[in-house]
Amino acid sequence: MKLSIIVPVYNIERYLKDCLDSIQSQSFTDYELLLIDDGSTDRSPEICDRYAEKDARVHVIHSQNAGVSNARNLGIEAAKGEYIGFIDGDDVLAGKDALWDMMCLTEDAGVDMIAARSDEFYDGKRIEDLCGGRSDSRYRTADSGEVRRFVSGTYMMANLFSRRAIGNIRFDKRIKLGEDILFLLQVISNSKKTIIYERIYYHRRIRPESASHTAGIKPEMMEENDLVFRLLHQELNGKPGGDELYEKYDVDQTSMINRLMPAYKEYRKEARIFQKRIRSAFPHFLKNPLIKPQTKTLLVLYMISPDLFYICFRPYKRLKQIMVRVSV
Repeated sequence: MKLSIIVPVYNIERYLKDCLDSIQSQSFTDYELLLIDDGSTDRSPEICDRYAEKDARVHVIHSQNAGVSNARNLGIEAAKGEYIGFIDGDDVLAGKDALWDMMCLTEDAGVDMIAARSDEFYDGKRIEDLCGGRSDSRYRTADSGEVRRFVSGTYMMANLFSRRAIGNIRFDKRIKLGEDILFLLQVISNSKKTIIYERIYYHRRIRPESASHTAGIKPEMMEENDLVFRLLHQELNGKPGGDELYEKYDVDQTSMINRLMPAYKEYRKEARIFQKRIRSAFPHFLKNPLIKPQTKTLLVLYMISPDLFYICFRPYKRLKQIMVRVSV
């Protein structure tokens, strides 16, 4: 078995067929597909079982709800492939040759990781309208510092990993936001040879009800957020490119700031915490090449006033979503 594809599934009946069809339509066929049902209460378990009945490569594990990290870990334990890839059940692969192109690069002796690119699309866009591979096909072997810099602007799912590189590394079940970043950086440190592939391999669906866009922050989430950055500091401290990358993650609180946006007036205390974190890094983060110019501008605005940031940014974000939907 060359490849194991792990898909955590939790209440995504609306999107699951798109995901699974994008995998089954691949020109590369030497894989097993592990669907980890994380205690779904909608029709997702039925959909998983239906695909397993029709395709011997599909295996379903039904478990009690314990979170996406636990689901992925169950998949790792069950995987038989030489390489392992992760796909979220509401996302899709970029074109029918995505797996073929990635797996061809694993033929290079000793490759532990293939790091590719991803892009985003808003929920509602026709899957068949998505262009696969909207980038060149250059690839190169890279050292761990370059790989860390590269993945800072991509998505954890846009990678394939050897079983050796994963080893005993598992997703931290204490973390609900940022567990993928920590896992990815740990595997990079454990990889002897990594290939960077400039191709877009993965399409990530943006939907309002996803974890990173849900309104509100509970006290335990702030504790979890602090835990993530303590663990990231431990993982990146002293590593090539680690300081810049840690600063990027430390300052760019995208998912947490998104959660505050729909009701930011109720979470002024939490907003001030992020403001203090950004101020503590100013103006040094302005020189960080890993942070996009647009993000730097937004961070400066947030540093000046979270209230002003949300007043200005909410209409902009709504207009952007409307424009995207109109173009669908």
